[in-house]
Parts: sequence; structure tokens; C-alpha cells
Amino acid sequence: MGLGFLRSLAVVLVFVFLVAGASACSVNLTNEKVELRSNTDGYATSISAEDNSPIDIRVTFTINDVSGSDCAANVKVNSKIYRKTSSGDWTLYRTTTIKTQELQEDEFSFTWTDDFTVDDYYERYRVDTNIFDSNNGNLEEMSSSYIDMVNNSCSGIKLVTSDMTIDEGNDATRTFRVENNTNKTFEINNVSVLSTNALIRSGSVNYDSTVSRYSQEVVDVTINAGYVSSDSSTTATFAVSGYIDGTFCSETAIGRKSFTVTVLDTGSSGSNSGSYTSTPDCEDLRLVTKNFEMNEGSESTQIFYLENNSTKRFEVLDVQTTSNGIDLRAYYNEQYAFPGEVADIIMKATSANVFSNQTYENTIKVKGQFSDGRSCSFDNIQKRTFSTTVLDSQKASFASCNNFSINAPEAVSFENFGNIPITIVNGTNQRADIYIEGDIEASPTQISLPANSSISRELSVSLRGTNGTITLRPSVEGCYYATKRISVSNTAKGTLSALTMTASVEEDTNSAKILIGIDNPTTKIFSGVLSVSTPQGWYSNDKEVTITPGRNNFEIFLNKTTNAVSGTVTVAFKANGEQITQQVSLGGAVFAGLFAWGGLAGSFLALLLIVIVVLLIVGLISAGAPEKKEVWMEEN
Repeated sequence: MGLGFLRSLAVVLVFVFLVAGASACSVNLTNEKVELRSNTDGYATSISAEDNSPIDIRVTFTINDVSGSDCAANVKVNSKIYRKTSSGDWTLYRTTTIKTQELQEDEFSFTWTDDFTVDDYYERYRVDTNIFDSNNGNLEEMSSSYIDMVNNSCSGIKLVTSDMTIDEGNDATRTFRVENNTNKTFEINNVSVLSTNALIRSGSVNYDSTVSRYSQEVVDVTINAGYVSSDSSTTATFAVSGYIDGTFCSETAIGRKSFTVTVLDTGSSGSNSGSYTSTPDCEDLRLVTKNFEMNEGSESTQIFYLENNSTKRFEVLDVQTTSNGIDLRAYYNEQYAFPGEVADIIMKATSANVFSNQTYENTIKVKGQFSDGRSCSFDNIQKRTFSTTVLDSQKASFASCNNFSINAPEAVSFENFGNIPITIVNGTNQRADIYIEGDIEASPTQISLPANSSISRELSVSLRGTNGTITLRPSVEGCYYATKRISVSNTAKGTLSALTMTASVEEDTNSAKILIGIDNPTTKIFSGVLSVSTPQGWYSNDKEVTITPGRNNFEIFLNKTTNAVSGTVTVAFKANGEQITQQVSLGGAVFAGLFAWGGLAGSFLALLLIVIVVLLIVGLISAGAPEKKEVWMEEN
């Protein structure tokens, strides 16, 4: 190592000391703010968002003063997104890209549009933002902003009940609640109280049909108790159905709520105590009756139902009624009540002449057997009591049942989606309700017509399978009409094996994003689960997706733990017992952030690296140069 090298080293060291001794950069920031926006909210530091909503991030601040001789050229901004797990812990979800602008005195605004998508599996998200310079010097750690998840699905409607205690033979009223935890209005379609025990003879509900967003409405529930020989309790069920922003929510989708009814023995006796004996096999059967009016000296046809909530077909073997004040007989009954459906029981009532309006109570009971051989006697299925008011000729109120019709095709076919034209004529003098039911999706689910009116419209139908059936069931007080059935066939063709999948990875220090494309060349729609299997230390959530004809693009985010390793990710889409897969490599960002030092220490380390590099280069040059021979002259 010669004198030239030592001179070079001295120059480098002087340079290092000059840089170290330079005046430190000072940056003054004010008005710092990080705001978020979903597709339902404007920018704010705290917002709410629905499942699968894309989120925008906006960071704003002002730099009032920049001073010092060693300031970096640019200012940089990025954010980290955290989500709250069910255990209450915050875990890092992903990190945004870094945005850069020239470091100067000015007002700054950085925006990330559709940066990430929220999942209602997590109840809350948090966004932390950092501002730093291009020398990796930290300038500001900005306060957090939050996203609270809202559930706009049917499960966002909650039912609140309370137990009831009633003296035998009496009524009691309790206040239940329907809570709307969504940010959409909920329109109540139907409220009912269900019970299969004779301890509850009848009941009624009173409620407001509109529940505003993030609010609740009360439902007054009145129960009429039967008679008991000792204090007894039973379980009843509170059920609600309705619409969230036009989407129908069935009782099952919302979730029925159970409550306990205790009937106290007060020493009274009643003729309606009955001999009902509940058995687990028969509790899924429920008789549905209604009160009605008829004119004196006339006949009236009424439709009652046997509702089968079991998983087996039930055969109706016999129907019995009492005849208190009127003559009742089963005119016709459907032989089978299929699982999840009802069987019509048509009653013929004949009244005598009366001198004034008279109300009579009667009961109906049923027996039969399930398709697997289990039987239910008259005492196993709770009998039902209903009232009949016989009007004298001065106050008669007949139901005119003429001129009612439903005009609809017997069968239709289309690819996946379609509309079915129907025409309904209600020539009666009463309101008509037509219930649209079946094993495929159809909208609307109910059509109501006032007396002496008609309507022509289309049913919107969505098919995922190959075929299905829609049933139009009319209901007019005092009248009986047969149901109308429409067979629907799906002409879409294709198999899962015809689909092709591509996958790629976008990866940063703490997370990764799998970009998935699925091409569906068929005309069929596939609904299934998109999942990934990852190397050790990576984790993600599965997605339920629908693959429509054409190109379908999806993203699945992966989070990385400290023990994450590189490896292969297998992406799989599963539907109808089949699957397609694709593999992609993960772990390319293992060294990301290696040089992410900040502040003065980072600058010094960078300079030290430069010094080392210079020394190595000079040393190599010196070692490789030919040695110069000098002659020393000795003075005499």
C-alpha cells in the first residue's frame, strides 16, 4: 500500500468528516391527516364499510419550512394496514406502495385508490402512515385511522326476545326487538311466533314495518296460555322475514330466536287443556289455521295448512274437527307434505241462521306418518283452535271468489338467468297475496293485489343448477285456488375441466398478493371456493366466488410471519366436487428492506459503505500496479 493510496484514503476520510460535520436537515410539518374512503362513505379518519368494499387512502400535510445543507431530495409516504382478529389482536395485513414528491415547502396530497379490500371476517381495520425522506430519515408517524365493518347481509338483522310467565288461561304481552345493524333500511315482511306445544293456545304481534339503518323497532308479542295441572314451561320461537335494500331475507337467513314461556297453575280449569303429547319425531309438524267470517245459512271453503319442517316426507292419514256452532268437514286434503313445504287442508263450513253475529271456536287435528315409517297420532301433533264469526243477514260480508286467475307458462328454459312473464287477475272483492316459492332464486317473493285488479309483470329467475321449480301459491281470504307450478331448465353447458387458471405474485416485505385469473369459455356459471396452500409462515383466507362466462379476476392477500420461508403456492378453485389448480412461486422479497435504515445513522452507514468500497477499489488498483523502483543517492 503506497503513498498514493494513503493520500486517497486521507481524501476519503476528509470527505466523510466534512459530510458528518454538515448541518442537519430540519423539516417542519403541519396539518398532517390520513383519511379513508369506501364506496359508501366520503373521506374521513373513521369510516364504516361493507364486506368486499375497496378502500381508498389519502394522506395530506403541509411542509412549512425546510432548512439545513444535508436535506434529501424527496419526501416519501407509505401506510401499513392492520386488521383486528377475533382474539382482539391487531395483525399486519399489508403495506402500501411508496409515493414520492420533491421535498420543498408546499402542501402535499398522496392518494392510493382501491388499495385494498375489506373482509367482514374482521370487525375492524387500522391504517398507520409514515412520512420519511429519500435518505430514509423518518419525518413523521401519523395518527391512525379506522374502518369499522358493517354487515349488510341478512345476518345483520338481530332479534332480541325475553322470557314470559303467564297465568293459565290468560294473556301476557312482552316487548321484543328487531335490531338493524346494517346501513340500509330493513322492511319487515312478516313476524310470527311459533310453538308446537298446547301450553300456548294462540298469539298475536304488533309492530312497525320499517326499521331504519343502525336502529331498532319494538314488536309487541301477545301470548294466550292454555291450562295446566302444574307450573309448566315450553320453548317458543320468534321469527322475522323482510327486505334489506330490496334483497329478501327469509326467517332462516335472519335466524329464529327462541324464548321460554312458563304457564303458572292457578287452580283454574279449562275445556281447551287437551291431551297433546309432544314427541321429537312430530315436533317439526305445524298446523296453520286462520279465523274467518261467513254469512248465516251459507257455505264457506277455507284453506288450512300442515307445515312440514322436517327432512322427511309426511303423509296425512286423517283430519278431525269439532263442530261447535257450525258444521265442519274436511272437503279435501293433499296426501303429502314434502320437506320444507305445506300440504293444503280444505275445510267446508256450513252455518245455521243466527239472530245476531255469533263467534264460535273450533279445533282441527291431524295424524299421519313419515316416509321412514315413524307415525304421529292426533295427540302427537298440536291441534289448533280457530274462530268463526257467523253474520246475520244485515251484516253479511261475503267473499266473492269468482274471476281469479294466474296466467304463466308451464315450462321455460334459458342460460343461467331469465325473466318469466306472468299475468294475475284478482276479480274478487278482497286482497290477494301470491307467494312465489321454489328451489331456485326468484324475485319478487310475494305479489299483492287489491280487490278487483290485475297485474302483468316478470319474475326474475337465477339458476345455478340444471333445473328447478317455481311455485305460485295464491291466498285470498275465504277462497281456495290451486297452486301454479313452473318448470325451469338451465340450457347452460360446460364442465369445470374446461376452465383455465393463471396466477402471479406481487410481494413486499410483510405481505403478498396473489393475482388470479380464471377463463370460463363455457356458458355455465360455477359457484365455489377459491383457496391457496402456502409455504410455512404465510397465511390467508379462502374466498367464496362465482365464475361467470368469460374472464374472472380475483385477489387473495397473504400475510407473512417472522418464520416465513420461500416456496410454492398452490391456488385451487373447487366447485361441485371438482377442482382446478395453478402453482406460483413465493418468497422473492426475502431481502426487501435490507437497506431501510433511516435518519443520520442511515446516512453515516451509507457513507461508511462508500468509504469501504473506495478503499477496496484503491487497494485493488494499488496491488495490481507495477512496483516503481526508486534509486536513493547517498550524499558524500
